[in-house]
Amino acid sequence: MLRTHPISARSWRVGLAAVAATGLAIRLLYVLLLVGDDPVAGDAIYYSAQADAIADGRGFEHPFTGEPAADHPPATAVILAPASLGDGDPLFRQRITMALLGTVAVLAIARLGREVAGEAAGLAAGGLAALHPGLWVNDGLAMSETPTTLITALVLLVALRWRRGDAPAWQLGVLGGLAVLTRAELGLLMALVVIPVGLTGPWPARLRRVGAVALVALLVVAPWTVRNVLRFEEPVLVSTNDGLTLRGANCDPSYFVGVGFWHLSCAEPVDGDQSEVSAEYRRQAVGYIGDHLDRVPTVLAARLARVWSVWEVDEMTYLNRGEGRPRTVSWLAAIAWWGLVPLAAAGAWSARRQQALLLVLGAPFVTVTITALATYGIPRFRLPAEVAAIAAASIVAAAAHRRWADRRTVGDPVPEAS
Repeated sequence: MLRTHPISARSWRVGLAAVAATGLAIRLLYVLLLVGDDPVAGDAIYYSAQADAIADGRGFEHPFTGEPAADHPPATAVILAPASLGDGDPLFRQRITMALLGTVAVLAIARLGREVAGEAAGLAAGGLAALHPGLWVNDGLAMSETPTTLITALVLLVALRWRRGDAPAWQLGVLGGLAVLTRAELGLLMALVVIPVGLTGPWPARLRRVGAVALVALLVVAPWTVRNVLRFEEPVLVSTNDGLTLRGANCDPSYFVGVGFWHLSCAEPVDGDQSEVSAEYRRQAVGYIGDHLDRVPTVLAARLARVWSVWEVDEMTYLNRGEGRPRTVSWLAAIAWWGLVPLAAAGAWSARRQQALLLVLGAPFVTVTITALATYGIPRFRLPAEVAAIAAASIVAAAAHRRWADRRTVGDPVPEAS
């Protein structure tokens, strides 16, 4: 952890409570005033209906066809399922559930900031997380982004503690497994965090450290994978969504019209169960890439530009409406991101001698980049990096607090001798 000026335990608790209250108020107001009773849209259609199916006792069958389903990893639907119990409007309760979970994510980011650079950084990170539109724009939607924010913060927090020897390997392994069950690409985040950070010291100890985390993570994911293997014709490790994602990202519209984005119209109907359909879509996507290699560099550049909000930002705010995000809030999220990046860069520069810290906070940026290159560009894929950016930016706040506290100390009058 970087050198900081301490904050009293009481000030930390009061500040954390204020951060939580602010974060919760913003998220509830967002649900009540902006999202309201808007119809479910995008992937939320599946997550919400799958949660209803679980609450009805039907388990992970497709909520609309009754067939075995693994459209997405299971964690989000499981989180939403309790809100589907009972009478009334389950969608409204699901949105409130996400607002509450988003507040928990704010607290987790505050803890991450404290781990990075002390209590002042923790309160700054929590405050940024509470206010940042790039986070709360997702917290009124029945989608996986809010759980992704929370699990990313927890993975980064425990990874830093594990590196220092203050957290056991099994804790990081459990979180890693849950991360994969939330969003499959977070398995890449785990690899990027665990392998570089864990490979220190004598080689036998290195292998034991990394192997223990990997083994626990695999044990957490294994029941879901075994269920999929038994239910589908083709192997399904986490979800069947990869084929559809790849096909929609590799076709004429995504290569020549909305370059770097994803288009559902490219996925024509295919016979078979979900695993067979996914395998066919993967085959079609690979074939399309091979036939259009000359366009690949342009498409890859467009994907990165979209995910990092440096190109077609106005178009992306319009497209975000298709997933239930108000256009104005999407614009606020982009502007807030542009303001956050230089603060995060300044924080990373301040911590340039803290190699393990930079490896952990840099891993989400690499994960987002690889995910966008492999699939398509959309700002919501950037969430793990936004968590890390907030933590890095909090280093600047901690440094400012340290300078202020040092000046106060120097300026205090020296008591006269009696």
